[in-house]
Amino acid sequence: MIWLFLTPLSVNWEIKGEGLFRLLDHERPVYSRDGHFYVGKDGALHSPIGPALDPPVRVPKDTLSLQLGPEGEIYAVPSAGKEEIGRLSLARFISGQDYPIVGCPGTNGFGTVDAGRLADTKSIAESMARVVADHKTTTEPMARVADDNFAIVVPGNASVNGAEIRLQDIANVDDARIKTLSLGSSPLAGGTRTLTRDQVMTKLKAAGVDARLDMPPSITITRAAQDIPANRFIDAAKKAMAGVEGFDEKTFLPSTSGKTYRTPAGAIEITAGQPVKIGQGWAVSVQAVQDGKAAVSVPVRFQPAPAAATPIVHAVKVGDQVTVRCESGALVLDTIGIVRQAGAVGEQVNVTIVSTKKLIRAEVIDATTVRVIP
Repeated sequence: MIWLFLTPLSVNWEIKGEGLFRLLDHERPVYSRDGHFYVGKDGALHSPIGPALDPPVRVPKDTLSLQLGPEGEIYAVPSAGKEEIGRLSLARFISGQDYPIVGCPGTNGFGTVDAGRLADTKSIAESMARVVADHKTTTEPMARVADDNFAIVVPGNASVNGAEIRLQDIANVDDARIKTLSLGSSPLAGGTRTLTRDQVMTKLKAAGVDARLDMPPSITITRAAQDIPANRFIDAAKKAMAGVEGFDEKTFLPSTSGKTYRTPAGAIEITAGQPVKIGQGWAVSVQAVQDGKAAVSVPVRFQPAPAAATPIVHAVKVGDQVTVRCESGALVLDTIGIVRQAGAVGEQVNVTIVSTKKLIRAEVIDATTVRVIP
């Protein structure tokens, strides 16, 4: 099918180095070295025989010309100013691999793309012939993948361990070339995120994978997690403190801000930094390392243990019978009382006078005598 173009706006881009232009022909990926593109009646850039540039680029109606940036940025230039309307994406195949590597011009081994002259009638005919030839050669590898029997099945919600969500984490795939395809960043340890069917389909198309996707409209991705007890960080900090002058494990108490610390599931290594003197104590930064990166950092502080309090020895206890002495000048009167409050020598306690049942305050003289407080 030949597209009817209703606008004279066209470009002639040339790839210098590795890479193929990415096109879509009725949802099937097509690849070509030909850089002639024209604005179709739908406002998108198309090759002369119809396939549209992939990802699609829509050209505003008031565009006078198109400009191309060094890494594939496509700018529409109207009567005043300019705006970015898309980005050119290239593909290249590796020998023995059906699926292409995708990237921007001038990056990761891809060639650069130069803007050439505007296309004339002869170049249109030539480019049509080249695109047809390219279509025959570059769509063959994908024909097998586009078979209706080839389906990627995503049963439902999934749990992941790594920092990236891979296709193999959510789907039953055996093909080593696509099972590690990244679908985006994983949530934080113990957290969740939603992944939609449209998002997965976009990632598959961007990677040049043309297959049926059997998946619910959306699924929940959970990042597996584990809780590391604070004692593991404290033990590592104590080892780091070994040999530090003035430090004694018996007289300096360790502390952390929490009892457990959450990290992504998987093997971890606990490492401690150098002790730092802070006031009368020290601080040690301890990390849980996974895949060469710190998953969590925990400061462990060592402070002097509080001095042991001198035990209080009570001279009188509740229920003891004591002599209650009342002194007034040279006059001294003694009576019997019952202690209602334990106390040491010199402390004040409550005492009930046996004869009058009156509650008074008295100072403890010794284990058998209290003195009435005037």
